[in-house]
Amino acid sequence: KLSDADFQNIAYLNGINGEIKTLKGSVDLNALIEVAILNAENHLNYIENLEKKADLWEEQLKLERETTARNIASSKVIVK
Repeated sequence: KLSDADFQNIAYLNGINGEIKTLKGSVDLNALIEVAILNAENHLNYIENLEKKADLWEEQLKLERETTARNIASSKVIVK
C-alpha cells in the first residue's frame, strides 16, 4: 500500500511510457491503478460485511427486546 507521502512524492507523469516518476523511482501507472482498485474493492467488501453484521445485531437486539417484554408481561410484579 502506498502511503500519503508516496503520493506526495510524485513529481510528474511520463505519458510516453506510462510511468509515474517519484522521488523513490518509477512506478507503473497501470499497476498503481490496479492497486488502488483492489484497495477500494477491499474497503467496499469490509463495509458490506459490517452492514451484514449490523443487520444481524439489529435482529438479535429485536429478539432480546421481545423476549424481555414477554418475560416482564408474564411475571407477577408486586409494588408496595
